[in-house]
Amino acid sequence: MKRLAHKLAPNTKTTWPEDVLFFDTETIPHHSANGDTRQEFRLAVGCYIRYRRDGYPDNVHCFRAKSPSEFWDKALAFVRPQTTFHLVAHNLAFDAQTLRTFIELPARGLRLVFLYESGATRLVKWGWPTVEFSAWLDAKRPIAEFEGKRWTQTLQMMDNCNLFPGSVASWGKSLGFPKLPRPPYKADDVEWWPYCTRDVEIMVELWGQWRKFIDEHKLGTFRVTIGSQAFGGFRHGYMHNRIEIHDDPEAVKLERAAYLGGRTEPFYVGHLEGQNLFKLDVNSMYPYVMYEHEYPTRLHGLGNELSLAGLSSLLEKHAVIADVDVEIDEPVYPVKEDGKNVYPVGVLRTSLCTPELSYALKRGWIQQVHSFAVYRTRRIFYWYVEHFYALKRQYGDDRDWLRRQLVKLLLNSLYGKFGQSGYEDSLIGTADPGRLEVSYGMDMTTHTRFTIYTAGGSVIKQARSGEGFNSFVAIAAHVTAYARMHLWSLIKQAGRRNVYYCDTDSVITNETGLASLRDWMDPDRLGYLKVEETATTLEIRAPKDYDFGEHTVRKGVPLGASLLDGHTFTMETWPSIRSHLADGRTDTYHNQDVTKTLTYSVDWGELQADGWVTPYTRGLRPLLF
Repeated sequence: MKRLAHKLAPNTKTTWPEDVLFFDTETIPHHSANGDTRQEFRLAVGCYIRYRRDGYPDNVHCFRAKSPSEFWDKALAFVRPQTTFHLVAHNLAFDAQTLRTFIELPARGLRLVFLYESGATRLVKWGWPTVEFSAWLDAKRPIAEFEGKRWTQTLQMMDNCNLFPGSVASWGKSLGFPKLPRPPYKADDVEWWPYCTRDVEIMVELWGQWRKFIDEHKLGTFRVTIGSQAFGGFRHGYMHNRIEIHDDPEAVKLERAAYLGGRTEPFYVGHLEGQNLFKLDVNSMYPYVMYEHEYPTRLHGLGNELSLAGLSSLLEKHAVIADVDVEIDEPVYPVKEDGKNVYPVGVLRTSLCTPELSYALKRGWIQQVHSFAVYRTRRIFYWYVEHFYALKRQYGDDRDWLRRQLVKLLLNSLYGKFGQSGYEDSLIGTADPGRLEVSYGMDMTTHTRFTIYTAGGSVIKQARSGEGFNSFVAIAAHVTAYARMHLWSLIKQAGRRNVYYCDTDSVITNETGLASLRDWMDPDRLGYLKVEETATTLEIRAPKDYDFGEHTVRKGVPLGASLLDGHTFTMETWPSIRSHLADGRTDTYHNQDVTKTLTYSVDWGELQADGWVTPYTRGLRPLLF
C-alpha cells in the first residue's frame, strides 16, 4: 500500500481494553536423548478482568484449569459479542504452545487472523468469522474482494513482554510483590497452584500500576507495545510542533542510508590487567541528544551536486542529509560492510546527517556532495524528555524502582518509531486447521521479502515493505547520528589510546581517560557520565563479547549456558511460535539443547601486535590521529 504525505496527527483519545484475561501455565519437562525437552502441561491459572470505561476494574474472576481444553472452555466463556478480548501472558510463546492454542482454537471455530513475532514482541490474533464471511471462505472466493464485516469477535493474544521486557521476577520485585520460589517438579499441585497464581497476580498488579501511570502522565490510549505507547503518548501530550510526514522515495532512500544505529567497537583485543579500569555510561544517551537538538519536521527540498559553500549555508538554518565523498583522518563515520558498521579512515562515500556534515565541513573533509535532502527543524522532543527525565530522577531519589523503570522504557523507545519500516499482513486463503507450514519468498517485482504462514485454518502473508505510515526516518537517523558524535567526542577527550571499548552509550577506559573526562562526570545530569563498574582486569574478544572483571558479556550465549571447552557452549534454546509452526509442533512447547562454538576474527579494523585495532584505510590517506 502506497503511503501518502500527511501531517502527523495528535492522539486525542484515552481508551483502555475492556476485557482482559491474564494467564500462566506450568509444565513438567520430559527430556529425551536427542536433546529435546517436551514440556507437558500441568496446570494453568487465568484471571479475567472487565474494566470500566475509565480503565479501572469492574468485574474480576479467576479460575484454575487442569487441561488445555478446560482452560479454553473457561476462558472463552468470558468473551462478549462485538468485542476484542485480550489474553496476556509473560512469554506468550511458551504459554500459547502449552495450551495447544493452534489445536484448541480452530476446533472451536476460530481462525488465525494475524501473527507477529519480533524478538520478545508477540501478537497473535484470532477471530470467529461472520456468517457471510464464512460462506465466502467456504466458496473459495477471493478474500480481498469481500467487503462486509469479517469477524464477530476477536481474540488478541499479546506478550506481557511487549510492554514490560525482562522477567516476571524482576517486575515482581519492583512492585514489592515477589515471585514465589519454584516448587520441585515432584511436588503436589497444592504447591504449584500458588506459584502459578502469583505470576498472574504480578501481571494484574503491573497493569493496574501501568493504567495509573498512563493517566497521570497524559500518555493517551493504551497500546500493545512499549514503542507504540511512547509514540502515542508523545502525540497525546507532548507534541507541540507540526510534523509533516513526506512520501518522497528519493528522500527516504537517502534517510535510510544515513540511519545506521549506535557504535559498538573494540579498540583493543586481548587481555589487560594491573591497572584500574572504568566502565562509564552516558546518562540516557538517546534522550539527551533528543532534548539538546532540533530535528526534521518537514522535507524542504532535494538536490544534487551541491557546492561546499551551499552546504555550509544550508546547515546554518536547516537539517541536511547528504550522500558525500569524504577524505578523513578520524574513524568517525560508519560505513555498512557485510551487514556491519565499520569506521574506516581515508577516502570513502557515505550518507551523513547534520552533525556529521558540520563536523566534516569544519575540517575540510568533504570532497563532493552527490545528493542531499534539506529539512525544516524544531526541538520536537524537548517537552517529552524534559518531563520524563525529571520523573526518572525523582523516582530514583524516591527509590520507586517500578516507575523509574517505566520512565526509562518510555524515554528509550520513542525515537525508533520514526524509523519503523512498513508492515503488511493479509489473509490470502484458508487451509485445513491441522495443516502447518511456514515458507519464505521474495516478490521479484518489488524485491520485497515475505513470509507465508499456514496455521489455524488460515493462510497469511506477511511482508515488510516501504515505510510505516507515520515513519519519518530523517528524525531517527539524526538521533543516532547525534549520539554517535557525542560518543566520539567523549572518546577523543579521554584520549583514543585510553579507551579500550565502546558500546552505544558507554566506554571502557583507564585512570588517565577518566581524569580527562572529569568535566563530564555527573551521575545525575542528562548526557553526562557516571561510573557504572570498576575492575582491574579486562578481556576483550569481539563486539559485545568481553570480560570486565567478574562481569561477562557474551552476546548470543545465555547465562545458563555450559562451557564445554574453549569457546564451545551447550545451551537450552527457547523457540518462538513461528519455529514451532515450522517444525509442525502444536502439541506443547519444546526446548532443544544446542551446541554453539564462537569464532572470533577482527573484521572492523587491523589488529596490531600490541592488541590495538587500527581503522581500515580506504584510498591513500594516511592515519593521522
